[in-house]
Amino acid sequence: GYKFGHISLPKNQIIAHSSLSYAMVNLKPITPGHLLVMPKRIVPRVSGLTPDELGDIWFLAQQMSIVLEQRHSAKSITFAIQDGMDAGQT
Repeated sequence: GYKFGHISLPKNQIIAHSSLSYAMVNLKPITPGHLLVMPKRIVPRVSGLTPDELGDIWFLAQQMSIVLEQRHSAKSITFAIQDGMDAGQT
């Protein structure tokens, strides 16, 4: 199954996945289409990701950005990384 930290996620919250990562709609979105793209393997910081995991996350983020631009008629996308508690990671 999928986990967000220690929380188990139902499959219906996952909107896309790849071999090493997954995407879900943020339950408290800042903007329409606010997604989270995360590694399947739980790691505390970006520095703990393997090169394959990092590349896979960015590839899935790119794919999700294409979908968001089409669904929301967006002309730009913001990518943000919260890496650690002081950066707002929960």
